[in-house]
Amino acid sequence: MRPEFIFFDMGYTLLQSLPSFEHHFCAVLSGLGVEKSSAEVAKAEPAAWVKANTPYVPFTLSTEQSHAFWLRYYAILLEELGLPEIGGFGERLYGVLSDPGLYGLYPDVVPALEELRARGFRLGVISNWAHWLESRLEELNLKRLFDTLVISGTVGLEKPDPAIFTLALERSGVTAARSVHVGDSVECDYRPAAALGFTAVLIDRRGKLDGTGVPHITCLDGLLRLEALQGA
Repeated sequence: MRPEFIFFDMGYTLLQSLPSFEHHFCAVLSGLGVEKSSAEVAKAEPAAWVKANTPYVPFTLSTEQSHAFWLRYYAILLEELGLPEIGGFGERLYGVLSDPGLYGLYPDVVPALEELRARGFRLGVISNWAHWLESRLEELNLKRLFDTLVISGTVGLEKPDPAIFTLALERSGVTAARSVHVGDSVECDYRPAAALGFTAVLIDRRGKLDGTGVPHITCLDGLLRLEALQGA
């Protein structure tokens, strides 16, 4: 039976910092007299992310949590780049990346979501993000396309906790068996959604999964072509 509802993650799924996280990281470094390339930062990110999330602790449920986590992550990323601690770097970068206006949509987002709605699917969001995400989606004229918004910084639950997925289902009046979840994280999106019975779809916008053998799509056109979403 075809799914009724499609839920989406936000970061690196529908929304991105413009022009990129790596750009801003390098720009702040350069302002402090240290030069690194975006490619070097991108290469160091996966290992830094694993270290910052081992063990995993929630980091979007409050401003204080978010601030502490990101400063720690930036410090770990500096280490991965072979750089010493740089006074003031973390606070400067956090200040830049905390600006909601910095975040915009991937070019394929609006056409794909409008096509999905035209095909009769209801759409929703399950995202680990600060409370201001809803207002940013309103500014981007994207909120109109969603029936349900479940944002960790608003509801007090964070992926991979199954409770945030369950809350989204309850609010939407749909079962996991009739739902799809699309996200970029194996740990926070794909595995918990699949464990609950969603059709879980992994999207890799940045080529992080190339060569890993993990099934994924690279853009929302791939979602539109997904066999599970075809037919009546």
